Amino acid sequence: MTAVLACSLLAGCATQPTSPDNRMYTKEHGVYWHSDPQKSVATNAYSLAGVPVNVDEAENSAGGVDEGLASKMLLNTATGAITGGLKTGIGMFTASLYSEGDAEYIQVMQYVVFVPNEKNLPIDDESLVKAGAKTIIESLKDKPQIGDATYEAQMKALKECKISKAIVGMWDSCETAKHIPGSGSNKTRFFDFQVIRPATGDELKEMKLNKGNYSVIRYIDFFPLGLEFDTTNFPGFTLMPQTPKTAPGYASVSINGGEYYFIKGNMGHKAFPLKKAVK
Repeated sequence: MTAVLACSLLAGCATQPTSPDNRMYTKEHGVYWHSDPQKSVATNAYSLAGVPVNVDEAENSAGGVDEGLASKMLLNTATGAITGGLKTGIGMFTASLYSEGDAEYIQVMQYVVFVPNEKNLPIDDESLVKAGAKTIIESLKDKPQIGDATYEAQMKALKECKISKAIVGMWDSCETAKHIPGSGSNKTRFFDFQVIRPATGDELKEMKLNKGNYSVIRYIDFFPLGLEFDTTNFPGFTLMPQTPKTAPGYASVSINGGEYYFIKGNMGHKAFPLKKAVK
């Protein structure tokens, strides 16, 4: 049995199962990944993030929206008006596209962080999980957040929260002994996370990361007001939900200051303006 196969079958695999020379285009967790140039940036990002959603079906669900119309719709809605409404559909997700375990995250903003791993620790080492969460907290430091969360309270919660288990591919949480006011947490649960895979930083050229050794970790439970978050120079990307609370309201992936949508062809590789909150 190869190391890759063993890691796929054993949920508790914590070692890096293969080398960057043996990458795969896959949503499987725990293995090095490579992009598919025939797919949109958003589709590639979802695969890289290990999200079990049928993004190919999502790309095709627009009902014949061509690149020209898609571009016009997105540029129009970037100014603040959701023309055509969500039913027009560019890469619209439905709960049926998600696995049961991920369906609850369909309307939640998610952060996918490339956490530097210079010491070559197991990719699910707790110190890496907390380092990734700190990256998000630092990025939100001067931004208003839902629930009036503050930087100081979140840093306190990060220091005090405990992880019960960090296993590749499994969701877990970092919890505090008691609720910390201003942390933005759900009672004692500060944040949820999922360790995805090892990486070298050059998986998506749009991120413009330095090549190195990384652990890719997905997080939820950090909410900027209006879901407005500038990913410029952020070491990773955000998975933005389908919601009427932003313009455009289409599901997307935000990478390095650009918004990418589930569109086939050249438009699927175009960086559109970042979404804005609908007031």
